[in-house]
Amino acid sequence: MTRYQQLFESNRFHESELASRETLNINQRDPNAWLVLCLSLIRQNKEQQALSECESGLAVLNLSPNSTLKHYLILGRAAYAQGSRACAFEFYKNAANLDGSSLEAHFILAHVYFEQNKFQECAESLERFYSAGISLDDEAYAKSVFLLSRLPGEESADSLFDRHPTLKREVEFPSFHFGLGNLLVKDKRYKEAFDHILTANRLKRKHRHYDFERVAAMIDRHKEHLDFIVSDTYFKRETDSPIPIFIVGMPRSGSSILEQMLGAHPDIEPLGEGGWLLSAIKREMDFRFNDESMSALFGACEDTSFLEKIENNYYELLGPQSARFVVDKTLVNYHFLQVIRLVFPTAHVIHTTREKGPTVWSCFRTDFLTGVRFSESLEDLSHCYDAVESLLDRWRDLRPANILQVKYESNIENPEQTVRKILSRLRLEYDPACLEPWKQKRIVDTASKVQVTQPIFKEANKDFEPFRELINDRLKVY
Repeated sequence: MTRYQQLFESNRFHESELASRETLNINQRDPNAWLVLCLSLIRQNKEQQALSECESGLAVLNLSPNSTLKHYLILGRAAYAQGSRACAFEFYKNAANLDGSSLEAHFILAHVYFEQNKFQECAESLERFYSAGISLDDEAYAKSVFLLSRLPGEESADSLFDRHPTLKREVEFPSFHFGLGNLLVKDKRYKEAFDHILTANRLKRKHRHYDFERVAAMIDRHKEHLDFIVSDTYFKRETDSPIPIFIVGMPRSGSSILEQMLGAHPDIEPLGEGGWLLSAIKREMDFRFNDESMSALFGACEDTSFLEKIENNYYELLGPQSARFVVDKTLVNYHFLQVIRLVFPTAHVIHTTREKGPTVWSCFRTDFLTGVRFSESLEDLSHCYDAVESLLDRWRDLRPANILQVKYESNIENPEQTVRKILSRLRLEYDPACLEPWKQKRIVDTASKVQVTQPIFKEANKDFEPFRELINDRLKVY
């Protein structure tokens, strides 16, 4: 193994970059040195340099098409794993242009296009992926079906299998069953769709455990301490930091569209779901989502020095912000309402809520990539919905001036009324741009990614109706 390879394998990327350059000064036709140089630059997040050095190296090496393709794919994988999506996109695009039958290139390009909200290009890459593959890898096939199901448009299971009959097979991956189930909805084959989504959640639950009783105990502990929160002995200090707007509630309750609406205002910066408050707390204590940690957190909140540390940690994690307000859409911050009230007395809390049936069904048919383990069971979803709504209702009873409830149904029916009400609380001027959230260039990375790029759809709750009886057969609450 060469010195530059040893340095790279030891994760000493700057040194491996220098060592590979030294080798190339002696022999510029060393393909391994060029490859390690580019990989070292990628691992240091020097994307543009990596792209430039790659093209320079390939021009010097004059490799065969197969070897060039291999280089592009190796660099594309590295960039994608590093999170350098733009860099990965360029490498994979070059690979696809070089070899139109490269399954890996089309597959990754489809995902990158999707992340960039380029849905038409994503669909075209998936079509090339299906057309090129005689025998597709099961996992890649499953992920592709799920991705296809998320795209806007009329693509359905029938139309997909009519074009590609060889694809008509089932694989035991949750993503496949979620994807096929949601495609079957477009064919109005509701019973089949429901069965696939049920299978998807059963497969996910096989490998994960969710203990609702533990969560319920934590929420009950929270309720017991609400009397403490009513006290006006808040931690207060002068600060030039932006004022947080915390959006809390159940997933799939209209929080993403509301964040986009508010984010269209020039004085409000939407930040998404970063979990900054939880991270700020974890810097000061070993917090876990259980009854004991919640009790310890309440006790710590009696110390103003602890509260000051939480505030400092939170803003440090947010990073520099220029807007007057920032939207923190970490929905589970309902666990920390007491911390929010004590640490950020000027903050605003918005509780997004939606009818129970559509909320439960929308969560159940969604393949959440992280967290939200309660979504894998209709029973857990029902219990969690009741517990969260009960907690937020109790908070609103005690502090009606400090939390605003926004009902999904009212918001999509009369968005201007919702926006004006919120902006009035913030003492901001009304901006009509808030009524056209789909025109924002911001990339949303939630289950509502596609929906928020489209004009507001007022019939979303009707998607639940064909499944009402199917759910009632298993859960007598709707």
